[in-house]
Amino acid sequence: MFSKKSEVELYSKMYIYAFDKDKSFFYNMESSEIYDFLCQEYWGEGLRLRTKLLAELLDCDSSVHPPKFRKELLKKSEELKKYLNNLNQNLK
Repeated sequence: MFSKKSEVELYSKMYIYAFDKDKSFFYNMESSEIYDFLCQEYWGEGLRLRTKLLAELLDCDSSVHPPKFRKELLKKSEELKKYLNNLNQNLK
C-alpha cells in the first residue's frame, strides 16, 4: 500500500515518463487542448493508447487531491474517454 505522498510522487513521475511533460501541463489545460496536444505528438494506435493512458492517469491522480480539484481531473478524464471512443470508432 502506498502512502498519499508516495502516490502523489508516483503520479507526478508517470506524467513525465509517459508524456515527457510535468503534471501541471495537463492540470492547466482544457481537455480539448490536451487532445490537440496528443494528436500533434501521436497518431494511430499510439494516439489511442496515449489517450487511454492519460485518461486513466488523470482518473487515478484525482484520488489524491481535494474534492474541487478532483472533480476537474475526473471531468478531463471523462472527456478524454469520449475522445477515445470517437477515435476507436474512426480506427475501425
